[in-house]
Amino acid sequence: MRKTILFLTLALLLTGCEKTAPAPAVEDQLSVLAEKFNTLESEIDWLPYVGSATTCAVTDLNDNGLLELVVTSVQGTGHFSTTYYYEVNEGGTDVTVWESAEDEFFSEPDLLKEFNVLMYLDADGIRHYILSDYLRNGAAESVVSLYSVVYKSGRIEYTYLAGKCERYNEETRNFDTTYTDADGTEITWEAFDAMADTVFAGMTKKVVTVGWSVYDALADLSQADLIQSFSYSYEAFRGE
Repeated sequence: MRKTILFLTLALLLTGCEKTAPAPAVEDQLSVLAEKFNTLESEIDWLPYVGSATTCAVTDLNDNGLLELVVTSVQGTGHFSTTYYYEVNEGGTDVTVWESAEDEFFSEPDLLKEFNVLMYLDADGIRHYILSDYLRNGAAESVVSLYSVVYKSGRIEYTYLAGKCERYNEETRNFDTTYTDADGTEITWEAFDAMADTVFAGMTKKVVTVGWSVYDALADLSQADLIQSFSYSYEAFRGE
């Protein structure tokens, strides 16, 4: 009997499995997220000024049954994104703020503009979301960076896949466009466009819907209507 228990424990350690309690009821989680929503302006200093340019959605990006409130905004002429993720804790009493694997100067992908997000599911059940980051350096240059984004264990991990750069050519008075892979090697547009399929070949490919709502509109709702709006957002994410 002791040997069986030892083998079972070892197997769990090797596969990374964890025994977790059942997730709280969705209705209870939505209430927790609604309560958190009401405190956002005291925690995000720029939110009162850019509420009309900020969107929110309810998701389960890591597919662990614990819902997240995603708050994102794109600001400035350079199109810099800032996103906060609040996940309901296992007890269903509060939220945990996800941390980025990058430093504060990292330009994160633009989740705001994405309603249909491409996702690849690997053999371990890890979801790899494909997102892009658009940056402008004045009117003469813009850069698009393609990333794979993984959400797990309260942490956000980014993997750079490829890039596109457009620079204004004063001689031709046109923009020159170059595409590069993760190593900086120049590639064709076709290779850039197919990069996610190439990197994640053999994985299950899906499209996930994110049901965004503008922050200012949500802030005007009653608590009951806010929870209902969050419910609609989560149903869109689940494909219902």
